[in-house]
Amino acid sequence: LAQLAKYIPHLKEAKFYGGEPFLISIYYKIWDRVKELNPNLDMFVITNGSHWNSKIEKLVNELNFDVAVSIDAYDKEKVERIRKNVVYEKLIDNIHRFSEICNRKGKHLSLSFTVQKDNWEQLPLIINLCNKVNAYIYVSYLERPIQFVLTTLPKEELKRVRQYMEQFTFPKLTQKERHNAKCFE
Repeated sequence: LAQLAKYIPHLKEAKFYGGEPFLISIYYKIWDRVKELNPNLDMFVITNGSHWNSKIEKLVNELNFDVAVSIDAYDKEKVERIRKNVVYEKLIDNIHRFSEICNRKGKHLSLSFTVQKDNWEQLPLIINLCNKVNAYIYVSYLERPIQFVLTTLPKEELKRVRQYMEQFTFPKLTQKERHNAKCFE
């Protein structure tokens, strides 16, 4: 932390990844130093969205965070099966909390979705959620472990996936909606 202090005033941006960044104690010490030495620093944090408390709320309100929340399903059962120890209701509430703060501050919220065999049909639901909370969608494609990789499905199953997806269209009124629709396409 002492070594970082001389660099913090000169930073243009800083990104915080995990595990879960809001559970990493030294990150809070870094963020306190950022408040002192470079309070307008553009920062990015990717979270699993499972944690919220007054400390996190104060931090996101005071500093310049763009926030990404990892979410791999919209249906409660799938969310809790894919993301162990995540409580669906808390996750959705926290996404709305991050959305409210990001929207008020002019910061970006994104939802990060990893497509895999057991959640591909959730993508349209996540895009609808993105549009509802004014967030960007970011889609990742799982490559390992191979047993979960969508592209390993038999050809006929992949055709069924495509047919399912072709029935969805999304609004393109705002810049974020256009981004989300393009990612889906």
